[in-house]
Amino acid sequence: MKITLRPVNSDDQDFLLDVYASTRLDEVSAWGWEAAQQDAFLKMQFMAQQRSYEMQYENPSHDIILDEGEPIGRLLVARTSDEIHLVDISLLQANRGKEIGTALIQSLVDEGAYAGLPVRLEVLRTNRAALLYERLGFVKVGENNFYIQMENPTMSNQLKKETFGENLNTEFRVQLDSAESVNLELVELSEGVSTPRQEQFSLMFRGPLEIPFDQGVRNVEHDKMGAFVLFLVPIARNPDGMVYEAVFNRFVKSDA
Repeated sequence: MKITLRPVNSDDQDFLLDVYASTRLDEVSAWGWEAAQQDAFLKMQFMAQQRSYEMQYENPSHDIILDEGEPIGRLLVARTSDEIHLVDISLLQANRGKEIGTALIQSLVDEGAYAGLPVRLEVLRTNRAALLYERLGFVKVGENNFYIQMENPTMSNQLKKETFGENLNTEFRVQLDSAESVNLELVELSEGVSTPRQEQFSLMFRGPLEIPFDQGVRNVEHDKMGAFVLFLVPIARNPDGMVYEAVFNRFVKSDA
């Protein structure tokens, strides 16, 4: 599979309706309605959903999910200076269960780690996708009669450049995919090009050569800074150890 995204255009409405209908086909089919009734109901519900999204989210990123260039689903994401909100991810039935959704959601989690922003979503209480979100590190932060509100607990937005500076040359414990952990030493803090609205800096960590790990969002603990999450990328291997980088590029909230 080669999964890519492209922006939705005006010719995609029929496909988007098909995607929406595929997510509710089992539910509506159980009502005993004729096909024409089902189609009319699903179209009405789809249009209502579109209007609701337009009212709730300003300029969201709306993309068609492609597999080898063929449309298989849609991804709708709203980004603000405070959060990345996964509004909707839907795949045609034949394309479910292939880890496509998992990979796309993980990419949003990685984006949130880079930007220092939480990734949030809502999921129907009866939707089994909640189990997938839990597996990807989302936790329940609220609920109502129909939906569960979930958030990926990326805490990097709360971590200060100055705090890392105070803890240079100290050890950070990084949880790996297995039950083991590895100690990394924070060896460098580099300034980026920051503005009054945006902060940029990067961290360099050094770890043992014998326990390398791939890039990804990692749970990190520090004796003074506590527990948090970083997106760590291996960038070099030298005689002193493996070198990993964490990049911060995030909006700065105004006090006004």
